[in-house]
Amino acid sequence: MLDGIQGKAKVSVAIEHEFTIIETSKGKTAKIKFEEGELF
Repeated sequence: MLDGIQGKAKVSVAIEHEFTIIETSKGKTAKIKFEEGELF
């Protein structure tokens, strides 16, 4: 995760999905969005 306010990068384990988008606000997690899909 990149924190633009504090100017820091953090490493964390993400759940296995196609996309995991983590939004932060004032240095704290505000929203986590998971997008799944399949290739045929």
